[in-house]
Amino acid sequence: MSGFRELPLLHAYYPEDRPLDAFYVPALSRAVSYDRIAGYFRSTALAAAAPGISRFVGGGGTMRMIVGAQLDPEDLRAIMEGDELEAVVARRFEEAPLEAADAIAEHRLAALAWLVREGRLEIKVGVPTDKLGNPLRPDQAQAYFHAKLGVLADAEGNCLAFSGSVNESAAAWRYNLEQLQVYRSWEDSIWRSYGEDIVRRFDAYWGGAADKGWAIINLPEAARADLIKRAPPESIAPPFGPDPAEQAENEGDRQIRDRALLRFVREAPRMRGGTGVGYATAGIQPFPHQIAIACRAVETYPRGYLLADEVGLGKTIEAGLILRELLLNAKAQSALLLVPASVMRQWQQELSEKLALDVPRFDGGRFFNVANEEVEWDQRASPWRAFPVVLASSHLARRRTRRAEVLNAGPWDVVLVDEAHHARRRGKTEEPNALLRLLRDMKAAHSWKALYLASATPMQMNAHEAWDLLDLLGLSGRWGESADAFVAYYSELRDVGADASFGPSADA
Repeated sequence: MSGFRELPLLHAYYPEDRPLDAFYVPALSRAVSYDRIAGYFRSTALAAAAPGISRFVGGGGTMRMIVGAQLDPEDLRAIMEGDELEAVVARRFEEAPLEAADAIAEHRLAALAWLVREGRLEIKVGVPTDKLGNPLRPDQAQAYFHAKLGVLADAEGNCLAFSGSVNESAAAWRYNLEQLQVYRSWEDSIWRSYGEDIVRRFDAYWGGAADKGWAIINLPEAARADLIKRAPPESIAPPFGPDPAEQAENEGDRQIRDRALLRFVREAPRMRGGTGVGYATAGIQPFPHQIAIACRAVETYPRGYLLADEVGLGKTIEAGLILRELLLNAKAQSALLLVPASVMRQWQQELSEKLALDVPRFDGGRFFNVANEEVEWDQRASPWRAFPVVLASSHLARRRTRRAEVLNAGPWDVVLVDEAHHARRRGKTEEPNALLRLLRDMKAAHSWKALYLASATPMQMNAHEAWDLLDLLGLSGRWGESADAFVAYYSELRDVGADASFGPSADA
């Protein structure tokens, strides 16, 4: 079986990407080890991923799982009484992979029991503790073990690490509105930033070094201590308190259930591993390049970016997705959007209609909503900070009479500038225009945590103009010294291209 590198992997998976079929089963099929932390484990996950599980086990794969202290009684019995349940599956793993997959799908409890009995699956449980480190009974605890991450390794030494909202159940992988981020060990910088941390965290938990207020204990001990309790099948626990959605079902009160679900949607982006809610609730289906760019920007926040798509490829959507996700997961709480006066209404409408972001527009000394109705605001405050997110004209902001207002109103978590190529110098030695001067002054004043520049025409400019924009984002090394090295590079590249001959020689 080939390794992970041959798989057409995405960096992020959402329901429309079919994560079970496109990621989970193919990755399991090529894996030799699987480490998993999940708030819930259900043997239905084995059945859902049967083709991958059968190849994983047939190839000698081993699994280690840390789950919340809640298991279905049938699953618990299968784990504790493996000798009684394993016979129907044992011989199938030595037969054809498809036959093994059929056996897993039909006899998931037997497969679970066999995996545990044969030492191919080890399970530990995460439980809350009191101040002295003693495990709490379910009726004493107010917190859930809710972490969700995983690490797969293939025979070639490649690793895949993932985190997100997916529990280890059939519903989570197949039906729920879930998301996960995937990190690949052969992508060095991303792996060092994210993947290695997931590996370290699992190893620390498995070794018993849980976070304060939690303990990782062996399953039999947990079972004997009566810590394993039945959870609502395929449920999603809220981050705190009793599960209001379960209470709503029991009481038959649909309104209570709806409020619980809305509460969960509101809280989900701030939960650990809860990224992606902003994208999933945006109201549009982004194109692959748009979601890829948004995910990259959010994952690396507060790093700034130049969004340099050609006309028609949706820079407004990309910027709106980034902004929506940052606001919902509380990484950002304030933003200033500077766009040309001629497209302010267009920006406001697209943010509202396509991204469910109702951003007030500062126009003519007043604020207007998307319906073009005037919005009241505290005029004792700066108009540039009158609301958490303000949409304003870059032409207005760069006026000499307004520059001090803008500089004094910062900092913002996010500043976005549309048509950023208007910030320019026509020659290397010429003075910057008003917009470039404003942005340079804002950079010096630390007016933003993250800066996003949008332009459809950066490569049509002179090289020093492109450098001016990139310098606002923060260049390092020789590139950051001045525009001269940047311009010299492109001049030499142009000369090399002019001298190169790619056709047959005259003597041929």
